[in-house]
Amino acid sequence: MKFKLIILLAIAFSFSCKKEKGTAIPAQGVLTTGTWYVSKMTEDGDDLTYLFDEYTFVFNTNGELTAACPYGTEVGSWYAEEDDDDDDEFRIALGNTEPLVHLSKRWHIRSQVADKVELYDDDNEEEEVTFTKQ
Repeated sequence: MKFKLIILLAIAFSFSCKKEKGTAIPAQGVLTTGTWYVSKMTEDGDDLTYLFDEYTFVFNTNGELTAACPYGTEVGSWYAEEDDDDDDEFRIALGNTEPLVHLSKRWHIRSQVADKVELYDDDNEEEEVTFTKQ
């Protein structure tokens, strides 16, 4: 009887340690503080960082994403969660205007610290973006 109880507790404990799909990930807390800019953007090996030189980004806790530049403001959405493959997924939707269309897609998180989040496209390793806190 004691052995069965130990086995049941071990099984229950192993399931309790796994994140479920939709679980919030650290990037959500990191990005929702302060203003961010694109410090690196590459697409098919081309450096597109210069396209974002005048943009700043604010990631709100409600999923709203604001991209601002001297010529106007674009409001879109974002979210980050663990996907079905246990990867940290990051989605941006900022419309289809240049240059923001380059950001609007599903990304995966390569790394994150308090002032920098690096994302990559798992379909194209040469496509990546880095947001750095101002």
